[in-house]
Amino acid sequence: MKVVMRIQKIKRIVEVTLILSGTFLVLWGFITYLIGIE
Repeated sequence: MKVVMRIQKIKRIVEVTLILSGTFLVLWGFITYLIGIE
């Protein structure tokens, strides 16, 4: 049971990391896009 809990915890951390990095990349692309216009 403990192994399953640990795997779920790791999966959760990976999901959060991917979501955060994805959001950051979208924001970064949006900022560079705005800078490119000016």
